[in-house]
Amino acid sequence: MASFTKTKHGWGVRISAKNPRWYKGSDEPRYLRDSKQPFQTKAEAREWADNRKKELENGISEFTDLSVPDYFEKWFLTFKKGKHSENTDLAYEHAIDKFRDHLSHVKMNELTQIIYQTFMNELEAKGLAKNSIINYHKCFAVCLKQALYDEVIPKDPTFNIKIGGVPPKDEKEKYLEVNELKQLENFFLNHFEDMFARVLFVQGRTGLRIGEVLGITHDRIDFKNHTLRVDRQWDHRALKFAPTKNRKNRTIDLAPSTVRFLKQCIADNRRYELTIGKRGEVGFLFPSRKLHLTRPVSYKTVRTKLKNYLKETFGEEKEIDIATHAFRHTYGSSLLLAGADVVYVADQLGDTVEIVEKTYLHLLEDIRKRNVKILHEQHG
Repeated sequence: MASFTKTKHGWGVRISAKNPRWYKGSDEPRYLRDSKQPFQTKAEAREWADNRKKELENGISEFTDLSVPDYFEKWFLTFKKGKHSENTDLAYEHAIDKFRDHLSHVKMNELTQIIYQTFMNELEAKGLAKNSIINYHKCFAVCLKQALYDEVIPKDPTFNIKIGGVPPKDEKEKYLEVNELKQLENFFLNHFEDMFARVLFVQGRTGLRIGEVLGITHDRIDFKNHTLRVDRQWDHRALKFAPTKNRKNRTIDLAPSTVRFLKQCIADNRRYELTIGKRGEVGFLFPSRKLHLTRPVSYKTVRTKLKNYLKETFGEEKEIDIATHAFRHTYGSSLLLAGADVVYVADQLGDTVEIVEKTYLHLLEDIRKRNVKILHEQHG
């Protein structure tokens, strides 16, 4: 049924239609309702009411006209956000960003297998890792179950989809050789005025995750005991502090040369604050001067800068393609190769012993062989 109301702006209408998903004992409402105004004439209002009633009775959702990323985001905010870990929320938000970059022009009721497969192909063509593409797809697949249940879409557009992408790197490609790290460290020291070079130098000297590096503030550094308190990270998407990845707070040891470098960073920050006549309230170790010290430098720019630093340090002829995480892996491997205990390395990295053993399995096997050789030499 429909009821019409004359207003000073035109005509308004309310409708009620039987819910096709209702059955006795279900949680579904028996009737679905909707309204809209203003219409210039009652005839226009009646036409809308007739069409909308048919849609509701046929199970056509009001969400069909939403774009794919808009529906994805609405579903996420309704059913997922805040109900799991922050990392889970970030994974969904990152997936939504990718869908928004590629499918903003596509409505939910227009999404087909061809369009979705084209989207997957575009991600592959951009050089994304296969695991990353699979994660985006998995996030959306959960959302699609709701869309199918609500009859927003008639069938699954991801059926029989083929996912490609760059295969995972070989373990050795995730690390820097000791001499390569030394070359990069020298480059960073010679470009101390570059805040992004400072970030990567400290990551290489501490093994912190990049978010943990960006989240360092002056008050977390204990210069007397040569330690650093790691109890949070900078969330570069939400632009705020967040718990560490596994919520495992720790205090790590710092080498004397690293402590001296941190003192230089703080001294330079203080000089800059005096120059502009403003003190950074939070005390970021790597503040963005473009943003008036209110947040750390951009993670995306750190990644871009790293590629430039690699080219400047090693030239075009030597292909070294690493992510910022390679500094963390290199730090852990260098400690193990130098004879550090696995438990100590795990404490420094904020990981469990099991994860360290799994991550550095190939190194631990080499170390074991070396130890067996020593045993044989000592005891024949």
